[in-house]
Amino acid sequence: MTAHREFRFGGERVAGEPLWACDFAGGEDYRVESQGGTCEFRDGRLHIDCVEKRGVTVWLRRDFPADLIIEYAGICHAPSTGRNFNCFFCATGPGGTSMERVAGLTGQYQLYHELPNYIFTLTCDHTRMRKDPGFVERTELMLGSVNEHRYVVQIVKRGPRLQAVIDGVLIHDWIDDAPLGAGWVGLRTWNTKIEYDLWAVYRPL
Repeated sequence: MTAHREFRFGGERVAGEPLWACDFAGGEDYRVESQGGTCEFRDGRLHIDCVEKRGVTVWLRRDFPADLIIEYAGICHAPSTGRNFNCFFCATGPGGTSMERVAGLTGQYQLYHELPNYIFTLTCDHTRMRKDPGFVERTELMLGSVNEHRYVVQIVKRGPRLQAVIDGVLIHDWIDDAPLGAGWVGLRTWNTKIEYDLWAVYRPL
């Protein structure tokens, strides 16, 4: 596990205590929900290919605190259509129950909108943050991702405030009047061939 880190969210510096870092070895710590795409840990990376096969979600099977910092990085490869670098966080089952008790998720996007969670999205034509249940849009910018570029995403939730940085630039900054609590973190992609080489979670100090 790495030492404490300092992150920048706009003009603010936020220290982070490491809670977990992906070793890209796979195993039972992860739950994969797929609509037909492939997912494998190899060569120190997480490889997902769901081009023309809809979506794939990879969860880490543990609860993280309500306040957290998520950092992940990856590259989309052609012929990706969606170029999706998406992330679920603070995810729970109905009424705040554990995601472990949620059965029947098949990778279909609409099923996740029935559960409490936040969704950060970066696609071929926009980036946004939403909240479930209900798929409620909170902030959106027409900023699209491209193939063969390594994106670094950093998301922080501190109390009611959520911020997201893409490649060092603060893109989203909003206040949730009814913030979600502790829950799972997952990476989500759609119609995309992607490889992740970084995925870590910190506690903001």
